[in-house]
Amino acid sequence: MSENPTYIKPKIHISKCLEFDACRYDGGIISNEHINALKPFMDFFPICPEVEIGLGIPRPPIHVIQNDNQRILYQPMTKKYLTDDMKTYTEKYLEKIKYLDGFILKSKSPSCGITSTPIFSDQHQSNVVGEGPGIFTEMIINRFPHYPKIEDPHLDNDQKREHFLSAVFTIAEFRKVNDINALHQFHNRHKYLFKTYNHNLMLMMEKNIINTQQITHLLHNYHK
Repeated sequence: MSENPTYIKPKIHISKCLEFDACRYDGGIISNEHINALKPFMDFFPICPEVEIGLGIPRPPIHVIQNDNQRILYQPMTKKYLTDDMKTYTEKYLEKIKYLDGFILKSKSPSCGITSTPIFSDQHQSNVVGEGPGIFTEMIINRFPHYPKIEDPHLDNDQKREHFLSAVFTIAEFRKVNDINALHQFHNRHKYLFKTYNHNLMLMMEKNIINTQQITHLLHNYHK
C-alpha cells in the first residue's frame, strides 16, 4: 500500500497501550502488526484513561464489579472505588473530541474493553457474571453509538478488519463533503457499499439528497 496525498486520513481514538506506550497495568505494551501497518495512513489519538485518572505504571489491577443495578470500577489491592473518577474524566475527554472517525480499543480492559471486559459479582472477584464494555468505553458507546469501534484481537479477523476499515475511511471521506454536488458524488461512489450493508437505509439516504436543498440540514440528516 502506498500513501495517497489526496485521501483523508481517518482520525482514530485508540488505547495507548496498543503500539504507542508501555502503559498497561503491568507496565507492558501490546504489539499489533495491523495497527503498526496503519500508522502512516491514519491519524491516531492514543489515550489511557487509567493513567489519566492518576493510576501509576505499573499499577494494581482494577476490575468492573456488578453492584445491584450499576457497575462500579474497583481496585481490590487499595480498596479504592474509581467509578466517579473515571466517569468525570471520560465526560471531559468526550467533550474535547473535535474530530472522530472510529475507535480501536483494548480488549478485556476494565476501562477500554468493548464487549469482552469481565464483570465480577463482588469486590472479591468471586464469580464472573458476564462480559461487556469497560467504564470508559460504555460512555463512548452512549455518546457515539454509531461510530465504528473494534477491539484489538478482532483486527486479526479479515472480515471484521475489512468492515472496520471500510467504515472509517468512508466516514473520513465524508468530512470533505460541503455542498450538494460533493454529496451527490460521495453518494454515487459509495451507494453499492451502503446497499450491501442496508438497502433500505441507502434508499432513505438517496431520498434525503433528492428532497432537501438546504445543505446544513441535508448533511445532518445524511450523516445520521
